[in-house]
Amino acid sequence: MPVPTQYHELYSKKIDDNRLLLTGSGYKAGEDELSFCYIAVTDYQLNPILDPIDIGSVLHSKPADFRLESVNKDFFIVLVRLPEGDGKYVVLDYTGKKISEYKVRTEDFQKVSFGRRAAILGDNQFVYVDIEFLSNKYQLNFYINNSTNEMVLKKSVVTTSENDRITLMQLGITPDKNILLNFIHNNYTLNLDPIPNWSLWTLFDPVELGLTTSTKDEHITNKLTLYPNPTTNTVTIATLDAPAKVEIYDLNGSLVQSVHNVTSEVNIGNLPSGVYILNIKNNQLNERHKIIKME
Repeated sequence: MPVPTQYHELYSKKIDDNRLLLTGSGYKAGEDELSFCYIAVTDYQLNPILDPIDIGSVLHSKPADFRLESVNKDFFIVLVRLPEGDGKYVVLDYTGKKISEYKVRTEDFQKVSFGRRAAILGDNQFVYVDIEFLSNKYQLNFYINNSTNEMVLKKSVVTTSENDRITLMQLGITPDKNILLNFIHNNYTLNLDPIPNWSLWTLFDPVELGLTTSTKDEHITNKLTLYPNPTTNTVTIATLDAPAKVEIYDLNGSLVQSVHNVTSEVNIGNLPSGVYILNIKNNQLNERHKIIKME
């Protein structure tokens, strides 16, 4: 793998249990444009599975900057800043083939942001979220792609306190198509309107936000209670009347664990810390629950 003259950004993300995605970029001293910008797929010993792919060649334009946004088993998303100042999100598969791209208007891309993240919401639906500081309050902005794949502001949510500082760290799409955001903030009493219960991990319904009019898969209203949450090891499922199959998904939608004939407890101690979606199913119910795993 070529080594750039000077490293600018290096990222790695898990694709699945066998593959890692590595991205890196470099530039020469005194130059503003990247001279090197690659992706590579390796195993966990960093042995190449696919040859490194130059992002500039795929985009037919040398980017001024780029960042890896999100990964799933089939594709990944990078945020690209072009030399003229425009930005765009680009979706690629692991051979380097461009699947789609979404334009970000220059005025939106160049504004000061306290976190900017993006993800595929559904078929032909792309969402990105950023946070800006306006009139002594923090504003959470949701953007969705229009018919020409330009990202347009669809909904803004404002903090209720002038004393809170928040930063957006992660964005994920749950299996039932909710938007899951991870924040850092300095006041645990912070509330967002219309979300009354604030936490480090907060779920947003894209239909309620007006981001999409598509309906999500219908499922039985949750009746089970899971505890403790967060947990470091075992999750107890209360009031489970019959054995169930429990499937555990990460935020990329990948199945990471499956357990049959569960009657009360599921051990997730082997999973890395993070947020997971538990799909609990038997002949009587089909429920999804969010669980936070901590070390």
